[in-house]
Amino acid sequence: LWSFAALPAGSNATINNASSATATFTPDVAGDYLINLTISNSLGESSDGLMVTATAAGTMEISGNYSDDLHLMNIVEDPDVPDYLVTGDITVSARLIIDPGVRIAVMSGNRIRVTSNGVLDAVGTEDEPIIITGSSALPGYWRGFLIESNNLENEINHLHISHAGSSTISSGRPRTGMHVESGRLNISNSSFTNIDGYGLTVRS
Repeated sequence: LWSFAALPAGSNATINNASSATATFTPDVAGDYLINLTISNSLGESSDGLMVTATAAGTMEISGNYSDDLHLMNIVEDPDVPDYLVTGDITVSARLIIDPGVRIAVMSGNRIRVTSNGVLDAVGTEDEPIIITGSSALPGYWRGFLIESNNLENEINHLHISHAGSSTISSGRPRTGMHVESGRLNISNSSFTNIDGYGLTVRS
């Protein structure tokens, strides 16, 4: 028996041939689909799970370390479809520029970090906010955003972070949507929602 243990927000996907050895489904929204398989016979029953990540057409997958400027632009016309899917931790030691209207979905447990050598420039508008959320709409789905830079140019405006806090943002630090560690950050018109932990934390 094949079944969904979790679906992305807004999905109405169903499994075809759910009681056969080979089953199929068609993702109807981008995000993570957690599938459970249960097999039983006269000797007993056993279950296992599988995560399938569906990426919308045009969505770009990103991860890794960036020592040169990283400029994230609005590349998908539909505002409800992520422009970028973060498939692994991101560390930026240069300028991270996020344009207005960019939507970023982060896969389970991953973190976005701007180091002491970096600069964060994430300025959206009221009509085109910047959205950073989990690839599934579950509180505590991804790890969070860590800012270690004390550059006076660090700024977020109309940035909305949600569904972070899967684990502590760094060793000895809290579960949070965004943490500023020995840094500076100008914040306006921004929100931190559905976090498993604090919305925003600062230290030193």
